[in-house]
Amino acid sequence: MSRVLALLLVLLMSACGSRAVGPVQEPTTNEPGEDVVKAVQGAVEQYRQAYEVHSVEALAAIYSHDLDLSLVYQGRLFRGWSQVEAHLAERLSGASKVRMTIKDTSVQDLGGSSALATTSLEITVGDDATSVTETGTLSLIFQKSGDNWLVVAEHFSYPTGAS
Repeated sequence: MSRVLALLLVLLMSACGSRAVGPVQEPTTNEPGEDVVKAVQGAVEQYRQAYEVHSVEALAAIYSHDLDLSLVYQGRLFRGWSQVEAHLAERLSGASKVRMTIKDTSVQDLGGSSALATTSLEITVGDDATSVTETGTLSLIFQKSGDNWLVVAEHFSYPTGAS
């Protein structure tokens, strides 16, 4: 699990941006097998469906339930299943409508039965009176546990103003 967290840290640090000194090299990644791509894309679809039925219980089925789980939502960190579960419950509380669109999903093999899914995400959460739409980038790190791929790290962010 510590390897997955180290990979997440590298991913998050690379998102901070820096100036490269010298020539920029293209990143190298292991091409995931077709079975891994299908399984992870299936888990991402399960994630989408669980949000659309606004069910914390359905989401719980695809998250790791340990203290190493981390979720970053717009700069706020939730660590461990109990914090993540509370965040999900708060985010979906009172929502009678949730619409999630996922596009351009890419899957990268992280080795050792771990994979990274990166996707464009648009989510609208609301009720009959008000709703909020967020459009940004979602990264999910999955780890295989038995026959299932579980989320062990999540990061979602979206632009907040003109850049």
